[in-house]
Amino acid sequence: MAAFLAAGPAEMRLLIAMTRKTVQDRLDPAVAEAVIGEVFRGSPGSAKQTYIEFLIEDIKYLNSRHNNRWGVTLFGWGLRLNVGWVECLVLHPRGLRVLLDDSSAPAHTRFERRLYRLAPGCKMTSVPLSKLSQVLPFLEEAHRVGLDSPANRNPPRNIRGAHSLGVTKFLSRFARVLNPSYVPSVDVHVL
Repeated sequence: MAAFLAAGPAEMRLLIAMTRKTVQDRLDPAVAEAVIGEVFRGSPGSAKQTYIEFLIEDIKYLNSRHNNRWGVTLFGWGLRLNVGWVECLVLHPRGLRVLLDDSSAPAHTRFERRLYRLAPGCKMTSVPLSKLSQVLPFLEEAHRVGLDSPANRNPPRNIRGAHSLGVTKFLSRFARVLNPSYVPSVDVHVL
């Protein structure tokens, strides 16, 4: 973390891009904010806001229906929301990969070729960051249906262990965001 504090803007971008995120990094909302900010550097401000709102709504949806079946993981290159064993929302410098229920997806949606055995009926599409505010509202329904498909399995230990509390702390600046139920809640009382 000391390297982040001493780094200038160019060095910060290089550190974020090249470092693996440690357990300490994944706990820190400032690191989550820096990674998300770096991914959206050069993109319209509405793109970042749209992504944050979409991710918050995903987490609220998952907590209401599958509160022990998801986790969000911070990487040096971006962020990934997993449900069960399946990546469902993947933020990276070239765009956002979004899992959709194939039968609910808008007509003419372009899908990636990869099939998700543990998310039957679902496929992934990619959206450029600059198009998020225009495209995500049309994908929302098919995406939420798609989140239900992989939720029939608990996430593996490595996904649970990599859940990034710093991301949910960062998102809590915008709305009330809860962690998955397998994360112990810690109440801090000031005497």
